[in-house]
Amino acid sequence: MRTSKQQQSGFSLIEMLTTIVIIGLLAAIIIPSFGNVLDSAGNAKDRRNAQQLAATSAAAVAVGLDFVAGSDLETTVRKIVQGAVPTSDNFKDHRFQVPMGGEADIVGAMKYLSIRDGRLVVIP
Repeated sequence: MRTSKQQQSGFSLIEMLTTIVIIGLLAAIIIPSFGNVLDSAGNAKDRRNAQQLAATSAAAVAVGLDFVAGSDLETTVRKIVQGAVPTSDNFKDHRFQVPMGGEADIVGAMKYLSIRDGRLVVIP
């Protein structure tokens, strides 16, 4: 009778299943936190756009342009995004405009804006 020991190479079923379970658990932890990071980045971008809109509006008011007068929030924001050129000779080379990537940027920025006392302000 021949007795020979053959060594098996590779992984056993238990080792493979254990590895798959560990990878699944790690993915379950990482994927939700990655989504939170993306949401946080989007909110930061919207807030930055809102700050730019408010600053542009304030600069325009300083030279005699008023985007806010008699307008609601959406109209005011769209006026600033489209831009305006002052008629004053002192500021004829200035253009008051905040370029945005698209409709989503405009809507996102409006979440952080308000009109108070005739001024466009960022909501904290």
